Amino acid sequence: SVYAALEIQKAIERHGAPVVCVVDGMAASAAFVTLQSCHIRAMSPRSVLMAHHASLSGVSGQSQEMQNAADLLRAIDEAMIRHCAKRMGMGLPEFEAHVSGGREWWLALDASKVYNAIDLEMEVGEALELIRNRKP
Repeated sequence: SVYAALEIQKAIERHGAPVVCVVDGMAASAAFVTLQSCHIRAMSPRSVLMAHHASLSGVSGQSQEMQNAADLLRAIDEAMIRHCAKRMGMGLPEFEAHVSGGREWWLALDASKVYNAIDLEMEVGEALELIRNRKP
């Protein structure tokens, strides 16, 4: 749910301590946007990331309700692109070029580094070790 993801993103951004997010597998769609909200973004070498335009399921009703859903999607897309592009240090047109036309933008480790989608390469075991050794 894009709405649940927005709440998670706000909680991360408002947290008093740095939040480290480690992707071990896949961070796609709203999870990609959520990753961009983390103070420190890490991924394991076997992981992939994916960004795309927002989508809504279960939309039904009259033409005006469809128009309202389309307007909502455009607003969510604009906000998502603005958020991710800023965090990744790129302009809005550059980010948009990767996801326009219904495309999904898939990034493995090397591309994630090139496009500044992550800060660190980290195995999950390393992340757990950091947590275990954290000073209170």
